Amino acid sequence: MTWLTLTCDVQEETLDERGGRTIAYYQWTPLILLLQAFLFYAPCGVWRAVGDNSGIDVGNLIESGQLIATVQMEANVRKKIVRKMVTQVNRSAMQCISSSVILQRL
Repeated sequence: MTWLTLTCDVQEETLDERGGRTIAYYQWTPLILLLQAFLFYAPCGVWRAVGDNSGIDVGNLIESGQLIATVQMEANVRKKIVRKMVTQVNRSAMQCISSSVILQRL
């Protein structure tokens, strides 16, 4: 019966000053907290699962971007790093395009 009303039994000693019953505990609270914890970590898991199979080394791109943003360097070194980043993204995009063309032919 407790699961039908979503509350547990309240002892008579827990009456409030108005004479009504106070609800001390909800049975579904741990379930909601567990769901919220799962939804908090779910994007990270999805990101890792998709990122590993995408062909882009996201960690390397982020490190290169941070290096460019924070370290003073010569213009030719900066251009070399940016060119490397662009090449990596273009290579991944071309693989994606070629695989979609192959799937369209099937």
